[in-house]
Amino acid sequence: MSTLTAPEPVCIAARVTFTAAKDDDAPGAVEALVSAYGVKYRIGYATWHTIEAGAFAASIAEQASIPLFWQHSWQYTEQAPIGHGTASEDDDGLKIKGRLYVDLDPQVARVHEAMRAGAIREWSIGYQVLELRRDAEDDMHEFVTKGALLEASSVLRGANPATETLKVARQGLGREPTAAEAALLA
Repeated sequence: MSTLTAPEPVCIAARVTFTAAKDDDAPGAVEALVSAYGVKYRIGYATWHTIEAGAFAASIAEQASIPLFWQHSWQYTEQAPIGHGTASEDDDGLKIKGRLYVDLDPQVARVHEAMRAGAIREWSIGYQVLELRRDAEDDMHEFVTKGALLEASSVLRGANPATETLKVARQGLGREPTAAEAALLA
């Protein structure tokens, strides 16, 4: 009988940079590393994934934009996306450059404000595994070589510990909040 042990904690310093929102910037602008490549992380109880570079290249090419959610809440019919973004890949991993709907939903404005404050920093992705290979020495470790990207989510704690918010607009709404929005943000 094998014993499962918890992975070593990974400490990643927050590197959130704040960009000043310009008049022509979309309210709620955000950029994030939503999946870091080459990082072994646990999904579920005992399965481990490592996303390989280029795993989402075909999927990204097929979609102009992907939905952004809070805590992967896309499976609940009462929760609409909190934003949208364009995905791209580089040596570090899968990145999103997008917009949160801060001007449409006060709850989204609260998430944006928490990102701006550095209180919410991590991300996660929803994806379908299309091709994988198993680790020759650990049959519970899978290397995702091709996947279909479904969504990206701002989360309290991502499964992949190397994700992070890279930039978030200093101002969200691009205007003063209404009294009702200010009350929710307070």
